[in-house]
Amino acid sequence: MVPINRFRQRMEFHLMTSPAAATSVLASSARAQGCEEAIRPAFTRLAEAGDLDLAAAVGPDLPAQFEPLIATAEAEGWERDEVEQAVRSLVQQRLGAQGAAID
Repeated sequence: MVPINRFRQRMEFHLMTSPAAATSVLASSARAQGCEEAIRPAFTRLAEAGDLDLAAAVGPDLPAQFEPLIATAEAEGWERDEVEQAVRSLVQQRLGAQGAAID
């Protein structure tokens, strides 16, 4: 009976996230948040100027109107997928805020 418990215990420990994997996930999350904060001012200016069709950005592909923002962020060292995810997050936040203002 003891060997089964030890095997189960080893399996439970095996299912834990390693420190390296946890650090990688945390670093990725922090980088994503950093990208979002980095592009927020430019995104806000464009959105307030009415230069962005926010509803069109909800789909799977970002409209071409976001390309200058993405290109600028890439030139600053951000990865395209990070920027696209940050744009989507900012769009969702803005649309959510607009919906809350209407309610």
